[in-house]
Order: sequence, then C-alpha cells, then structure tokens
Amino acid sequence: GGYTAAAGHALYTARNYPQPWWNRTAFVCGPTGKLVGTFVIERDGAGMKSSSPINLLASNDEWTAPIMAEVGPDGNVWVLDWYNFIVQHNPTPQGFETGKGAAYETKLRDKKYGRIYRIVPDRPRDADFQPVNKKLTKVESCYADQLTHPTMQVRLHAQRLLVEHGDTDVVPELISLIEDQAVDGIGLNVGAIHALNTLHGLGVLQDDNSPAFDAVRKALTHPSAGVRLNAVRVLPEIPATLAALQEANVIADTDNQVLLATLLKMSDSSGGKAGRNLSELINDTKILSDRWLKDALTSAAAMHADSFLAAVLEHQQPVDPHSNDLIVRVAEHFARTRPTKEPVSEILTAMAKSSNETRDAIIRGLAAGWPKDHIIKLDASVDSDLQSVFVSASVSVKASLARLAASWSNQSLQKEIAPIVAGFIRRIEDGNSAIKDRIGAANELMQLDSGRVDSAEAIEGLIGPHSPISLSVGLIQTISRSKAQGLTERFARINKTATPALRAEVLRVMLSRPELTTQLLSLIKAGDLHISDLSTQQVGVLSRYPSAEVRRGMRDVMQSSGVTISNDRNKLVAAKMPLTERTGDSGIGKAIFTKNCATCHIFKGEGKTVGPNLNGMSVHPKAELLTHILDPNRSVEANYRQYTVLTVDGVVISGLLAAESLTTIEVIDAQGKRHTILREDIEELIASRKSAMPEGFEQSINNEGFVNLLEYLTEHEQFIPLGLEKAANTVSTHGMFSRRDNKHERLILPKWGTISFNGIPFSLIDPQGTTVNNVVMLNGPNGPFAPQMPKSVSIRSRTSVKGIHMLSGVAGWASQKPIQGKACLIVRLKYADGKAEEHSLVDGQHFADYIGTFDVPKSQLAFRAADGGQLRYLSIRPKRDEVIETIELVKPDHHTAPLVVAMTLEVPGSHVDAKTHETD
Repeated sequence: GGYTAAAGHALYTARNYPQPWWNRTAFVCGPTGKLVGTFVIERDGAGMKSSSPINLLASNDEWTAPIMAEVGPDGNVWVLDWYNFIVQHNPTPQGFETGKGAAYETKLRDKKYGRIYRIVPDRPRDADFQPVNKKLTKVESCYADQLTHPTMQVRLHAQRLLVEHGDTDVVPELISLIEDQAVDGIGLNVGAIHALNTLHGLGVLQDDNSPAFDAVRKALTHPSAGVRLNAVRVLPEIPATLAALQEANVIADTDNQVLLATLLKMSDSSGGKAGRNLSELINDTKILSDRWLKDALTSAAAMHADSFLAAVLEHQQPVDPHSNDLIVRVAEHFARTRPTKEPVSEILTAMAKSSNETRDAIIRGLAAGWPKDHIIKLDASVDSDLQSVFVSASVSVKASLARLAASWSNQSLQKEIAPIVAGFIRRIEDGNSAIKDRIGAANELMQLDSGRVDSAEAIEGLIGPHSPISLSVGLIQTISRSKAQGLTERFARINKTATPALRAEVLRVMLSRPELTTQLLSLIKAGDLHISDLSTQQVGVLSRYPSAEVRRGMRDVMQSSGVTISNDRNKLVAAKMPLTERTGDSGIGKAIFTKNCATCHIFKGEGKTVGPNLNGMSVHPKAELLTHILDPNRSVEANYRQYTVLTVDGVVISGLLAAESLTTIEVIDAQGKRHTILREDIEELIASRKSAMPEGFEQSINNEGFVNLLEYLTEHEQFIPLGLEKAANTVSTHGMFSRRDNKHERLILPKWGTISFNGIPFSLIDPQGTTVNNVVMLNGPNGPFAPQMPKSVSIRSRTSVKGIHMLSGVAGWASQKPIQGKACLIVRLKYADGKAEEHSLVDGQHFADYIGTFDVPKSQLAFRAADGGQLRYLSIRPKRDEVIETIELVKPDHHTAPLVVAMTLEVPGSHVDAKTHETD
C-alpha cells in the first residue's frame, strides 16, 4: 500500500515528546486516508531511509482530511484538518463540471469550517523542557539565549532576528555557545549549531584571522557530529578553509554526514593541494559502496583534478577496481576544462613514473572528455614520457592515447604506432575473417590515427566491385572519417568503379560532408555523375544545404542539366491532375514505389517508417494522393518537418527529429538510418518549416510512372490496414495508467509493424522505444492519465466496408471475468450519405482487463504482452454496404479506459476463412 495523496513532511525537532521521537520522526499527512503518518528516519550510509510503523493521528470520520502537520513553539505537533469530504482537486470526474480554481463542483465541499488539533503526549513534559517566552525582548543577548531553546522553531526565530539586526556585538556570546562541549541525549548541542549558522548569517567568517573563524575551526573537532557538520557547512569558500579541514582531518570523520559535507565543501573550495588528501580515499570501501559519498568524492576530486590524478598515480598499493569509473570521470572532467600544456605534461610525467593500473582509466577519461577543437602543443621534453606511457598502456587504450597525441600536436608515437597499424591492416585484408570483424578492424584503425595516409590507402584499396558489397559499404563509412589529405580525390576514384548499390552509399556519405559535397557537384559538372543518379530526397538535401556555396552550386548544376523544379506547385498539380483519370499497371507502380518511396514510407508491409505510414491510403482518391506527392509542403505535420544538423566535425545530417534528451538528439535520415548526436557536438541545428519529403518528385518519374504509381497506391485488396498515427495518443511501452515507471502497466507486443492474426494483416505503430504514441486510449475517470484522454477519436475510412477487424478488447480497470457489464466503447460508423450506426462493445463480453490473460466470450486472445498482459481480437460487421466516411471510437460513461492498438478494414467481395469474433 501507499498514500494516494501526501502533504507535507515535518521533522520532530522539539523535546516535549519522548526521546525516541527527537530528530528522527517526521509527520506526513494523508488526507484521503484520514491520517497523519509517523515516519521513523534512520541513517543509511550518508543518506537516510524511513518507514512508517504507526500513525500520529487517524480517524474514521469520513470528513477528516489532515493537510498539514507542523511542530509548534510549545514542542507539540499541530495538525490542520481541512475537514472536507472531497479532498481530490483534479481532474474533473465524468459527470461533474470544473469550477473555481480548476476544482470540480460538488455539494460535498465545506468552505467554512476547518479544524486544528494539538497532539500532546500523555506523559508529563521532560524535566529539561522550557516553555517559550511569551515575548522576546529586543536585546540581542536574550535572542542568543533562545538559541538553546528545546524547540527548533523558537531557535530559528531567534537566529533570524539576530541576523536581521546585524549587530556583531553578540559575536562573543555566540563563540561562547560554540565552545560549549556538552551534548544532549541524542548527541547534539543545538546552541552551538545555531550559533555557527548565526555567525555565517552575520557575515563575520570571511576573515580567517578573526576570533569567529577560529571558533568555527575549533568546532571541526567538537564531540557532537551535528556541530562538526554545521561547522563544515558554514566555512567560507576561501583558501584558509581547505587548510582548516586538513588540519582537523575532517576527511577521516567517522560520521558519514560530516564526511559528505566535508567532501562537498572541498569541491567548492579552491587553492591548496586537496587532491592529495582526496586520493587517499579511493580505496575506502565505505565511500565506494555509498552512492552519496562516492558522488561527493567524484565532485571534489574533479575540482582538484590535476593534483588528485597525480597523487593517485603515486599510490604504491593497488587501487580498488571499483574506483576506476570515478577516476575516469575525474580525468574526463579535467579534459573538458581545456587544460594548458603544463598540467597535461605533469600528469604525463606522473603516468610515466607510475607502476599502478590507473593509467588506463586516466587515458580513457582524457580521451572521452578532450574537446575536439582544443589543440595544445606539448614540449619535446615530454616525448619520452608519452612514449613510455604508450608502451605500458593496455591495447584497449593505445588508440585513445594516439588520438590524444594528435590533439597535443605530438608526433613522437609514430614509431610505436606503425606495427599496430600494420596489424590492423592485415586484419582488414584477411579474406577468411568475417566481414563485421574486418570492418571493426578498419574502425579501430581509423580511431588509432585518422590522419595516416597509409591507413586511408589500405582501406580505399578494398572498396570496389572486387569486394563483397557489405564490406565496401562499411569501409566507405569508415574512410569518410579519415583526416588524411586527399579524401575528396579518394571518393572520386571510388565512384568511378562503383556499382549502383555502392554508388548510392558513396553519394550518401559525400552528402554528409561539405568538402565532399562540393566534390560531388564537381563530378556532376564534369559528367562523371549525372543528376539523375541522385534521389529526390538527395536533390532536396542539396537544395536546402547549410552551406550557401553548395546551394549555389546545386542551382548551377540543375540549370546546366536542364532540371527545373516549379515553384508554382498549384499549377503543377492542376497540369498533372488528368493522370488520375487513367488506369495504370499496379505491378509497375509497385516497382516505382520500391525504388522511390520505400526508403521513407511503409505500404502493404513494405518500406520503412521514416515518413507517414501509407497503410490505408488505398481508400483515398487518386487526386488527393497526387496532390500530396507533388505538393508535400501544402500541409506539414510538425513531426515530419525537415531538420538539418551541422556537427563540430563538419558532418551534415538531414532528416526527421525522432527524439531528444538533455544531452542528445536523434535524427532519422532519408534511408531510415538513425543518428544519435551529442548536443555538445552540434555546431548548428536548422529547423525547416518544409516537409522532409522534398519537392521535385516529378523529376524522378514521368507521367506514365505517376499513372502506375497511383494505380498501385489505390489498388483495393481484401484487407486495408488503417494507419492510426493521427489518433494514437499514448505510448504502450511505459506505464499507461497510474505511473509511467510501472512495468506492469505496459503493453509490449512480440513485434511492431505489419503483423498478422487469423490471416488478417494489422499495422502496429512502432513506439521506437518510448518516444512515439502507438496506442489509442480513450477517457476514463481513474488515475492521472486516463482523465486527460479524449472521449472520442475519428479515423477516416472512405470506402464501403464488409468488416472492421480490431486488435483491442482490453482496457484499464476492465473486468477480469465474463460479466453482463455495460458498454465501455462505442464504434460509430458515419456513412457518406450522412447516416450513422453504432456498435456497442461491452465490458466483460468484448473487453477484459489488459493486465493479464483474462478471457471473455466475444473477443479472443490475440497476443500475450511481455509483462504478462494481453491484446485481444474482435470484429464488427456494418449493417449497410454504403461508403463509410469515418469510424468514430466513442467512450460512454464507464469506469474503464479502453485501448485500441490496430484496425483493419475488410472490403466487400472478400471473405475471411479464419474464425472471427463479431458483434452486431
């Protein structure tokens, strides 16, 4: 169980309750449960954990609704009871109206009366309890006296007043409180703790020669861990702070909270050689096994990275392997700070002298974090150190070190690299090895030193008709990353002997780099390539290229080739419209679709889902399809707009923006290939208002080709899977009903795309992880998500229909056994003549709960979901043979939240041999 709603978290910081409650119990209100829970807080390493064994207050009065519990100045807990039958605020349930403050209107809300309770213990107060003064005088010494009051609320008010008055005459009295070494029953000295924070608020700690700073320094060794903790926290960020921490050796404190605060303070303080002290902790299992302490050590070490890494390398004892990821992260941070040659040289010298195994971790971190545009020049005096490090480094990091050497303008590793390069080349040329291994060796070779001419020549020599096409394609991608001179000439030579399939990959890679794109245009001008070798998508990419020089070059090429793309798309559409009256050859049309369209669109189970899913397009008239083909920018949905990314490496990637996170974006290019790009690697991101499908398709096929393509796209078959992309409103691969992270609320099917059940094809939207809405969910009253869903959605049909086949029959909060329930989904058919008919699908008959394989009589189990859930199959038979314009899914007043995953139309004149579950 758990709270359906929780309000507040008040720690008991007074002394009027028994000692076990002091500073280790907290109160959380559960208004819907009519209680105030008591949570017992316990140490969990440097963190905390809690459990709730008892309630402070609980009621069986259905109007009770505690919403706030706080510790009062008298040391008791005061509870604010809203005393309201309805506590739920949003969302508005079915059948209610939204009123003021977005709260739904109901007579069961009381707007006049609330209640306040004071919870007093049965036993008398502890002997040392002092009642609060009714009035605090305006004498600072009286305020200072209140810093020892047993109730924290009073102490905080006194601390606030002292700080607001700003009178430093009280400093000696505060120092006297700090010097008090006494502790109470739970090991605290509250007067010293508040005195420390008051000194900090008065701003008297910046002078490290002052009595106040000296008092804080001494408090670092106070017998109370709470005093030591606050002493660390109030120390100012000045060089003397590090000296004070080192002198008191707080970094070895036995209290994890004090140690955590110390590490965080060191991460905020500069100066000194704190890295050496921090390096002594990398074998401390207490720190390495605690998530908070390890993160704090990483943070502190990163802020003192140069001295920390140098000190780690000096360790004589073996370093705990569990600290390797910490060392990698610190080295990566150091690299990202764009260090000068001096600290890099110092670390290299320390690595050359070191005999421990942390060198590899440091190299990995430096390589991962070193900015690609940050070039330094190391002095020749460190050549021997770099060579020594390279020789002793493991094979797995030698390539990383070689790349770093290039960024450090150092050529001293060429002799050491040569035999490694030769070994990679032998692996690439080994015809007995698997192709993926040969390509992998080529990638490793390019990572080792992308500027070597001999590496580029070896890879180029294996690209061509004499090699397997898959090998050549992989090596083209590899050689495109070469930094050796003459890359454009290499691609020109490769193109001369390339087969059509290989040439397509050559063109794709050349379009991704501005310097190669310029060479591509030169090849077209010279006649070595023809503009017809480019696909419509590639012509569009060139016409909208980030480089103005490339765009001008493309215009020149098109003019010289006699290719013109009309800007007046309306006129072009009108001129081509008579083609829709002709009958074509669907077989030829399919071949045209495969060549020109299948790289982006899926239709009848063929192609890729880069652009819109074309399943169900056969019900649309030819005129409508022709308009969309010739004028793709007439109506562009936001998720199908063109994006162009220019990376810091000069690579250009164009396509659809498929996903993004805090650190990356994902772009799908016209070939359906996904590119994950770090945000830090983005030089420029251009979002176009135009469709990713370019204009100019009429240049790729002639009029006869259009006739055949339209015939294929509108050819009616027995079944027409409908595309539900516009109607889908939730993602089934994360929790759908109560929490997004609830794995039991997912619906993960065996596969996505075209899938068959009972001989009927269905088109299932691929959620692409958890990024694409792939399921229709209709409104329901329960949970945080279902109430936000629509009460109806419409799907276009535009054809006469014999049967409507559905992968659905499941819902949230549906029946788990056959019952004579109420309708939970209505399928409303709207005919072209304006008439309509409705088919009711009933909970417990057609629909069952999604969360398990529960059976009901009027649908059947279609697929089991990965997490134990189910998807069911059912069908509907329309009563009329007329054209159905739209199919509307309507949610009646019912407690369920129905799901529809896929729908397929069965057209008249066909038959279904497989068993179906029908409804009238």
